[in-house]
Parts: sequence; C-alpha cells; structure tokens
Amino acid sequence: ELVRTADLLFLPMQDLPPSTNATIVPGKTYEYLASGRPILAAVPKGDVRDILERAGTAKICDPTDVDAIASRIAEAMDSKARGGEAEPDADFIEGFEYSALARRVAAFLPEVLESARQQPPATLPIGDRRSSSQARDGKRVASSRLRILYLAYYFPPIGGAGAQRSLKFVHHLPEF
Repeated sequence: ELVRTADLLFLPMQDLPPSTNATIVPGKTYEYLASGRPILAAVPKGDVRDILERAGTAKICDPTDVDAIASRIAEAMDSKARGGEAEPDADFIEGFEYSALARRVAAFLPEVLESARQQPPATLPIGDRRSSSQARDGKRVASSRLRILYLAYYFPPIGGAGAQRSLKFVHHLPEF
C-alpha cells in the first residue's frame, strides 16, 4: 500500500565506470512500475535506465549527480502541485506483470520440448529420465501434463521479496 500511495519512489543504484552499462535490473524496478507511481531513478546507463525511459514514469539521473537528484525531486513536487504526472506506457509495463511473464514462458516451452525430442537420446537409463514422460516397464509413456522444475537461488525461502517474486511467477504457470 505504501508503494501505491507514494508521491515519488526512489530507485538508487551504484554508479559504474564510464562506458560500462548496467545489465542488472533490481527487482523493485518491476514493483515500482506496477504501482504506476512516479519514480526517481538514480541509475547508471544500461538495462534499468532503458526500461524506465520506455515506461515513461521515471525521472532519471546519474547515481552520483546530487544536483540532478535534487532537481528531479523539485520537478516531481512541481508536477504533483500542477497535477501533471507523466502518463505511463501501460502496454509496455503490462509485459512485466507475472501473468504476462508466465504466458511468455509457457509459449516457448513447446518449442524447447520439441527441440529436446529431436536430440539424440541421453545415455541415462530410461528409468532415470523423467521429464514430460513417465517410464513404465522400460517404455516411455506420454504424460498429459507438463511437469516444470523451477529453480530459484533464494534458499532457504525466507519469505523475502526474491522468494515472493518466484512464488508469484510460478503461481501463474498453471493458467497456460
């Protein structure tokens, strides 16, 4: 609730050496985008900056530019006073929702499985290989349901943001 009612959400990142682009996008970026609230992003050049520029709701500056940060805060206060907040690119932002991400993963799974079927058989005994098929009496029997193993690097699951993002994502996979 705090994120959805904030006047300005702050997204800081460390600066990087010149000519280095950041390839990391903090998880909170997506939570902030989903809120539809204005974002003050003190971020280096790279993926997160590109995403925020396209989304249209962020006031962006370099992480070490204190004057620019102060200026963006003043701009946000002025925009709020005028009632003229930026209009987000809703179609672009919608692509980062968990249901949309799950839909994209589900859409390419058949292609991955078909590619795997065209590969030569593995050297493991059939009883040791259980993917989308089950072994019965040494024969492969097609399963009517796709079994997916989702691995996340958050262990043990402490219930933090990373674990919650994984849970929200896999929650939508059965829909597809």
